Amino acid sequence: MGAKYLATLLNSTPKTECAEVAQDISNAIFKTHTGAGERAEYNSKEEQEVRMQLMFEKWLGKRVWTAASTQVHAGQLEHIKNGCLMQTQQDVSSDGSRIEGSHKGWNHLMRSFMSGIEMFKALGHDHVLRRNICINYNSKNPNDFITLTHGTYHLQLVNNILKLWNILVGKEALHKNGKKHLL
Repeated sequence: MGAKYLATLLNSTPKTECAEVAQDISNAIFKTHTGAGERAEYNSKEEQEVRMQLMFEKWLGKRVWTAASTQVHAGQLEHIKNGCLMQTQQDVSSDGSRIEGSHKGWNHLMRSFMSGIEMFKALGHDHVLRRNICINYNSKNPNDFITLTHGTYHLQLVNNILKLWNILVGKEALHKNGKKHLL
């Protein structure tokens, strides 16, 4: 949302003011921002609407908007009125940008691959798997298997490599002490 507003700022707007506009937009939408292990909490749609209108008027007085800004503002207010920028459950760890990124991925799949339902199902599984691995791999405490994959989403290949590794380690241990010993 903020990017749409920022794209309509006058070219002569100083970068410091651009950053302030972005922060005001964010403050209009969020009650609290994400932090160290904490979830973002959204304002109600009514509060978002009031805050967004105040933000737009504040910067209108400072003459940073172009003619297109008014149309963008009207469109974004419609999204807010429809409840598109609020979280129905504050305890769910998700936000608009994560959901929007997922939707972009699904749209890319549908546009890029002309296929039947079976192929789309397989592509969808792959899409979700890659996304989940990326999230887990980049988390503070990725599980052991994901760590061993080094972030790849070719799990069958990684699994076969790990099985082969265990076999080779077992053969080496067998040669050393005469009995089969896996790590």
